[in-house]
Amino acid sequence: MPVSRITASSSRRADIFFCIAGLLLFIEIFSFFCISDAYSHIRTAVMISIAETAFLMAPYVLLPPRFRRLIWIPFLFFPIFMLTELLYLRHFGNFYHGTIILAGNIVNRTVTDSAFSLLKPADCLILLPSLLLIPPYILFRKDILSRNYRLPVKIFWLCTMLIIPAGIYSIAYYKVYKWAKITHGNVDRSLIKEKTIQPLYDPSLKPKLAQFYGVSMLAVRTVCDLWPEKINLDSRQREAIIRILGSPTETEAADSIFSSNREKNLILLIVESFNSSVMKLAEASEICPELYRLSRDSNSIYVPDVLSQTGPGNSSDGQFMYNTGLYPLRDLPFVSKYGLSSYPALAKALPSHSNSEIIYEEHTMWNHWSTTRSYGYSHLYSNLDNGNLVNEDHYVIEKTLEVTDTISRPFFLQVTTYSMHDPYDRLRTEPNLKKTSGFLRSLDTRDANYLESVNYFDRQLGRLIEGLDRQGILGNTVIAIIGDHSTPESTVSPLLECNSVPLIIANAGCGLRYERSINQVDLFPILLDVMGVTDYTLPQTGRNYRGLGHSIFNSTPETGTGAPADSIRALSELMILSRFFD
Repeated sequence: MPVSRITASSSRRADIFFCIAGLLLFIEIFSFFCISDAYSHIRTAVMISIAETAFLMAPYVLLPPRFRRLIWIPFLFFPIFMLTELLYLRHFGNFYHGTIILAGNIVNRTVTDSAFSLLKPADCLILLPSLLLIPPYILFRKDILSRNYRLPVKIFWLCTMLIIPAGIYSIAYYKVYKWAKITHGNVDRSLIKEKTIQPLYDPSLKPKLAQFYGVSMLAVRTVCDLWPEKINLDSRQREAIIRILGSPTETEAADSIFSSNREKNLILLIVESFNSSVMKLAEASEICPELYRLSRDSNSIYVPDVLSQTGPGNSSDGQFMYNTGLYPLRDLPFVSKYGLSSYPALAKALPSHSNSEIIYEEHTMWNHWSTTRSYGYSHLYSNLDNGNLVNEDHYVIEKTLEVTDTISRPFFLQVTTYSMHDPYDRLRTEPNLKKTSGFLRSLDTRDANYLESVNYFDRQLGRLIEGLDRQGILGNTVIAIIGDHSTPESTVSPLLECNSVPLIIANAGCGLRYERSINQVDLFPILLDVMGVTDYTLPQTGRNYRGLGHSIFNSTPETGTGAPADSIRALSELMILSRFFD
């Protein structure tokens, strides 16, 4: 066969591979947009997917043949990137911030099980095309790595594959920027950096970035998240922060009620994924008899609805609010960069109390070791069962009773449970309710397993109370029980879905059922009141600190600062980002 014919045939095979690769890449990107519901109009999704494919395939034509192996970068990296973004979106309602990789060990078997439980059959369209490209690449490998394109062809493809997508992206930039200004118009922007309304920098706009720019820009933005950022406060911002932190509070009523609690022990029991909806079921007394009894005890404070305010940090955000009285970051897990900072905290407000923190998982999970230090705890007990992930709360309560029996008194313990962590498609605890409850047999499997987990925690709570009683310290111990956040959407059915967690403070010294909704950030000042803490002065303000929330025992109006809630939250974020308390 003539050399020219062999060359032509080789070039044709390389071009066929190029067409196959472009088609498969288009399917991956288009599938991602469709599955994630990024577009309401299919035509728009097709246009952006074509532009995205053209942009990512440009190196195949423009670069010398020896660099053509780079074709596998989009086919290896992007499917994994898109799938993880999709699963995170389903769980948290937004795409993840790049700094999540700095949040320590964020993957264990529970996390991976939770992620796999969110997978749907259609998700294979994101991974399958890359696998289908392997056979033609092996078959045409020599042709692919030897195909040369002349300058006129490269110029044509440069115009087609780069300039046209750039034009589409420029139009999209204007649309996103306009959307951002409208969406963020209710925040006092003079108090925060102007760049936060710029679409390329604001993480809250990531769904819009993916929608208008495509996957490659979303990937670029995720990498840019890792770029070090230093926030310096100007004089107006610092004055606003000090004014908010030093807002006057009235605690006389609380002082008269709870002054006898100052020398009591405190156990803050943070319950994983504890929905308020459970306590409102007619069967609550059967599902969680101990919690039900405590919520109606004449010596307990019960708040049925504490509205969830967590962000991407989820459990760590809940713990942050309870410990510090500050709002968490809305767009990234604060533990990824700001966990190891100084914060006002409950442990510091109770200087006469010995303190420790108890968690089930490893101390590297979500950089927990850093927050333990930042909140002022003297010791962290972790990795209680070497990761077996069965009946986790048994080991948590076992360690808690061991610590309460040996720690000097009065003490303050923060105890975080684990058994109620999603997914709920299988049961990780000993079944108990299914043997007796006809109610559970009529439920969705996820709901039934979730309620079994609640029942298991309730039984462990009973063990804790019995153990404290045996140690002779139950009557002298305040036990605050609250969920860290509600269950993520889609993990349970609408019967149990809600956006609030319950609060029970047992042995509080008074009985109260507070029917109005409160916020998670309110627990900090409530606990200060219950424990009789009247003066916790911050060196940054020289004034008594009660957090940014509002105690139910506080007679000062909730809006007494005159600042809008969005601006207060923005200032709280500035405190974290600027390391104001260091």
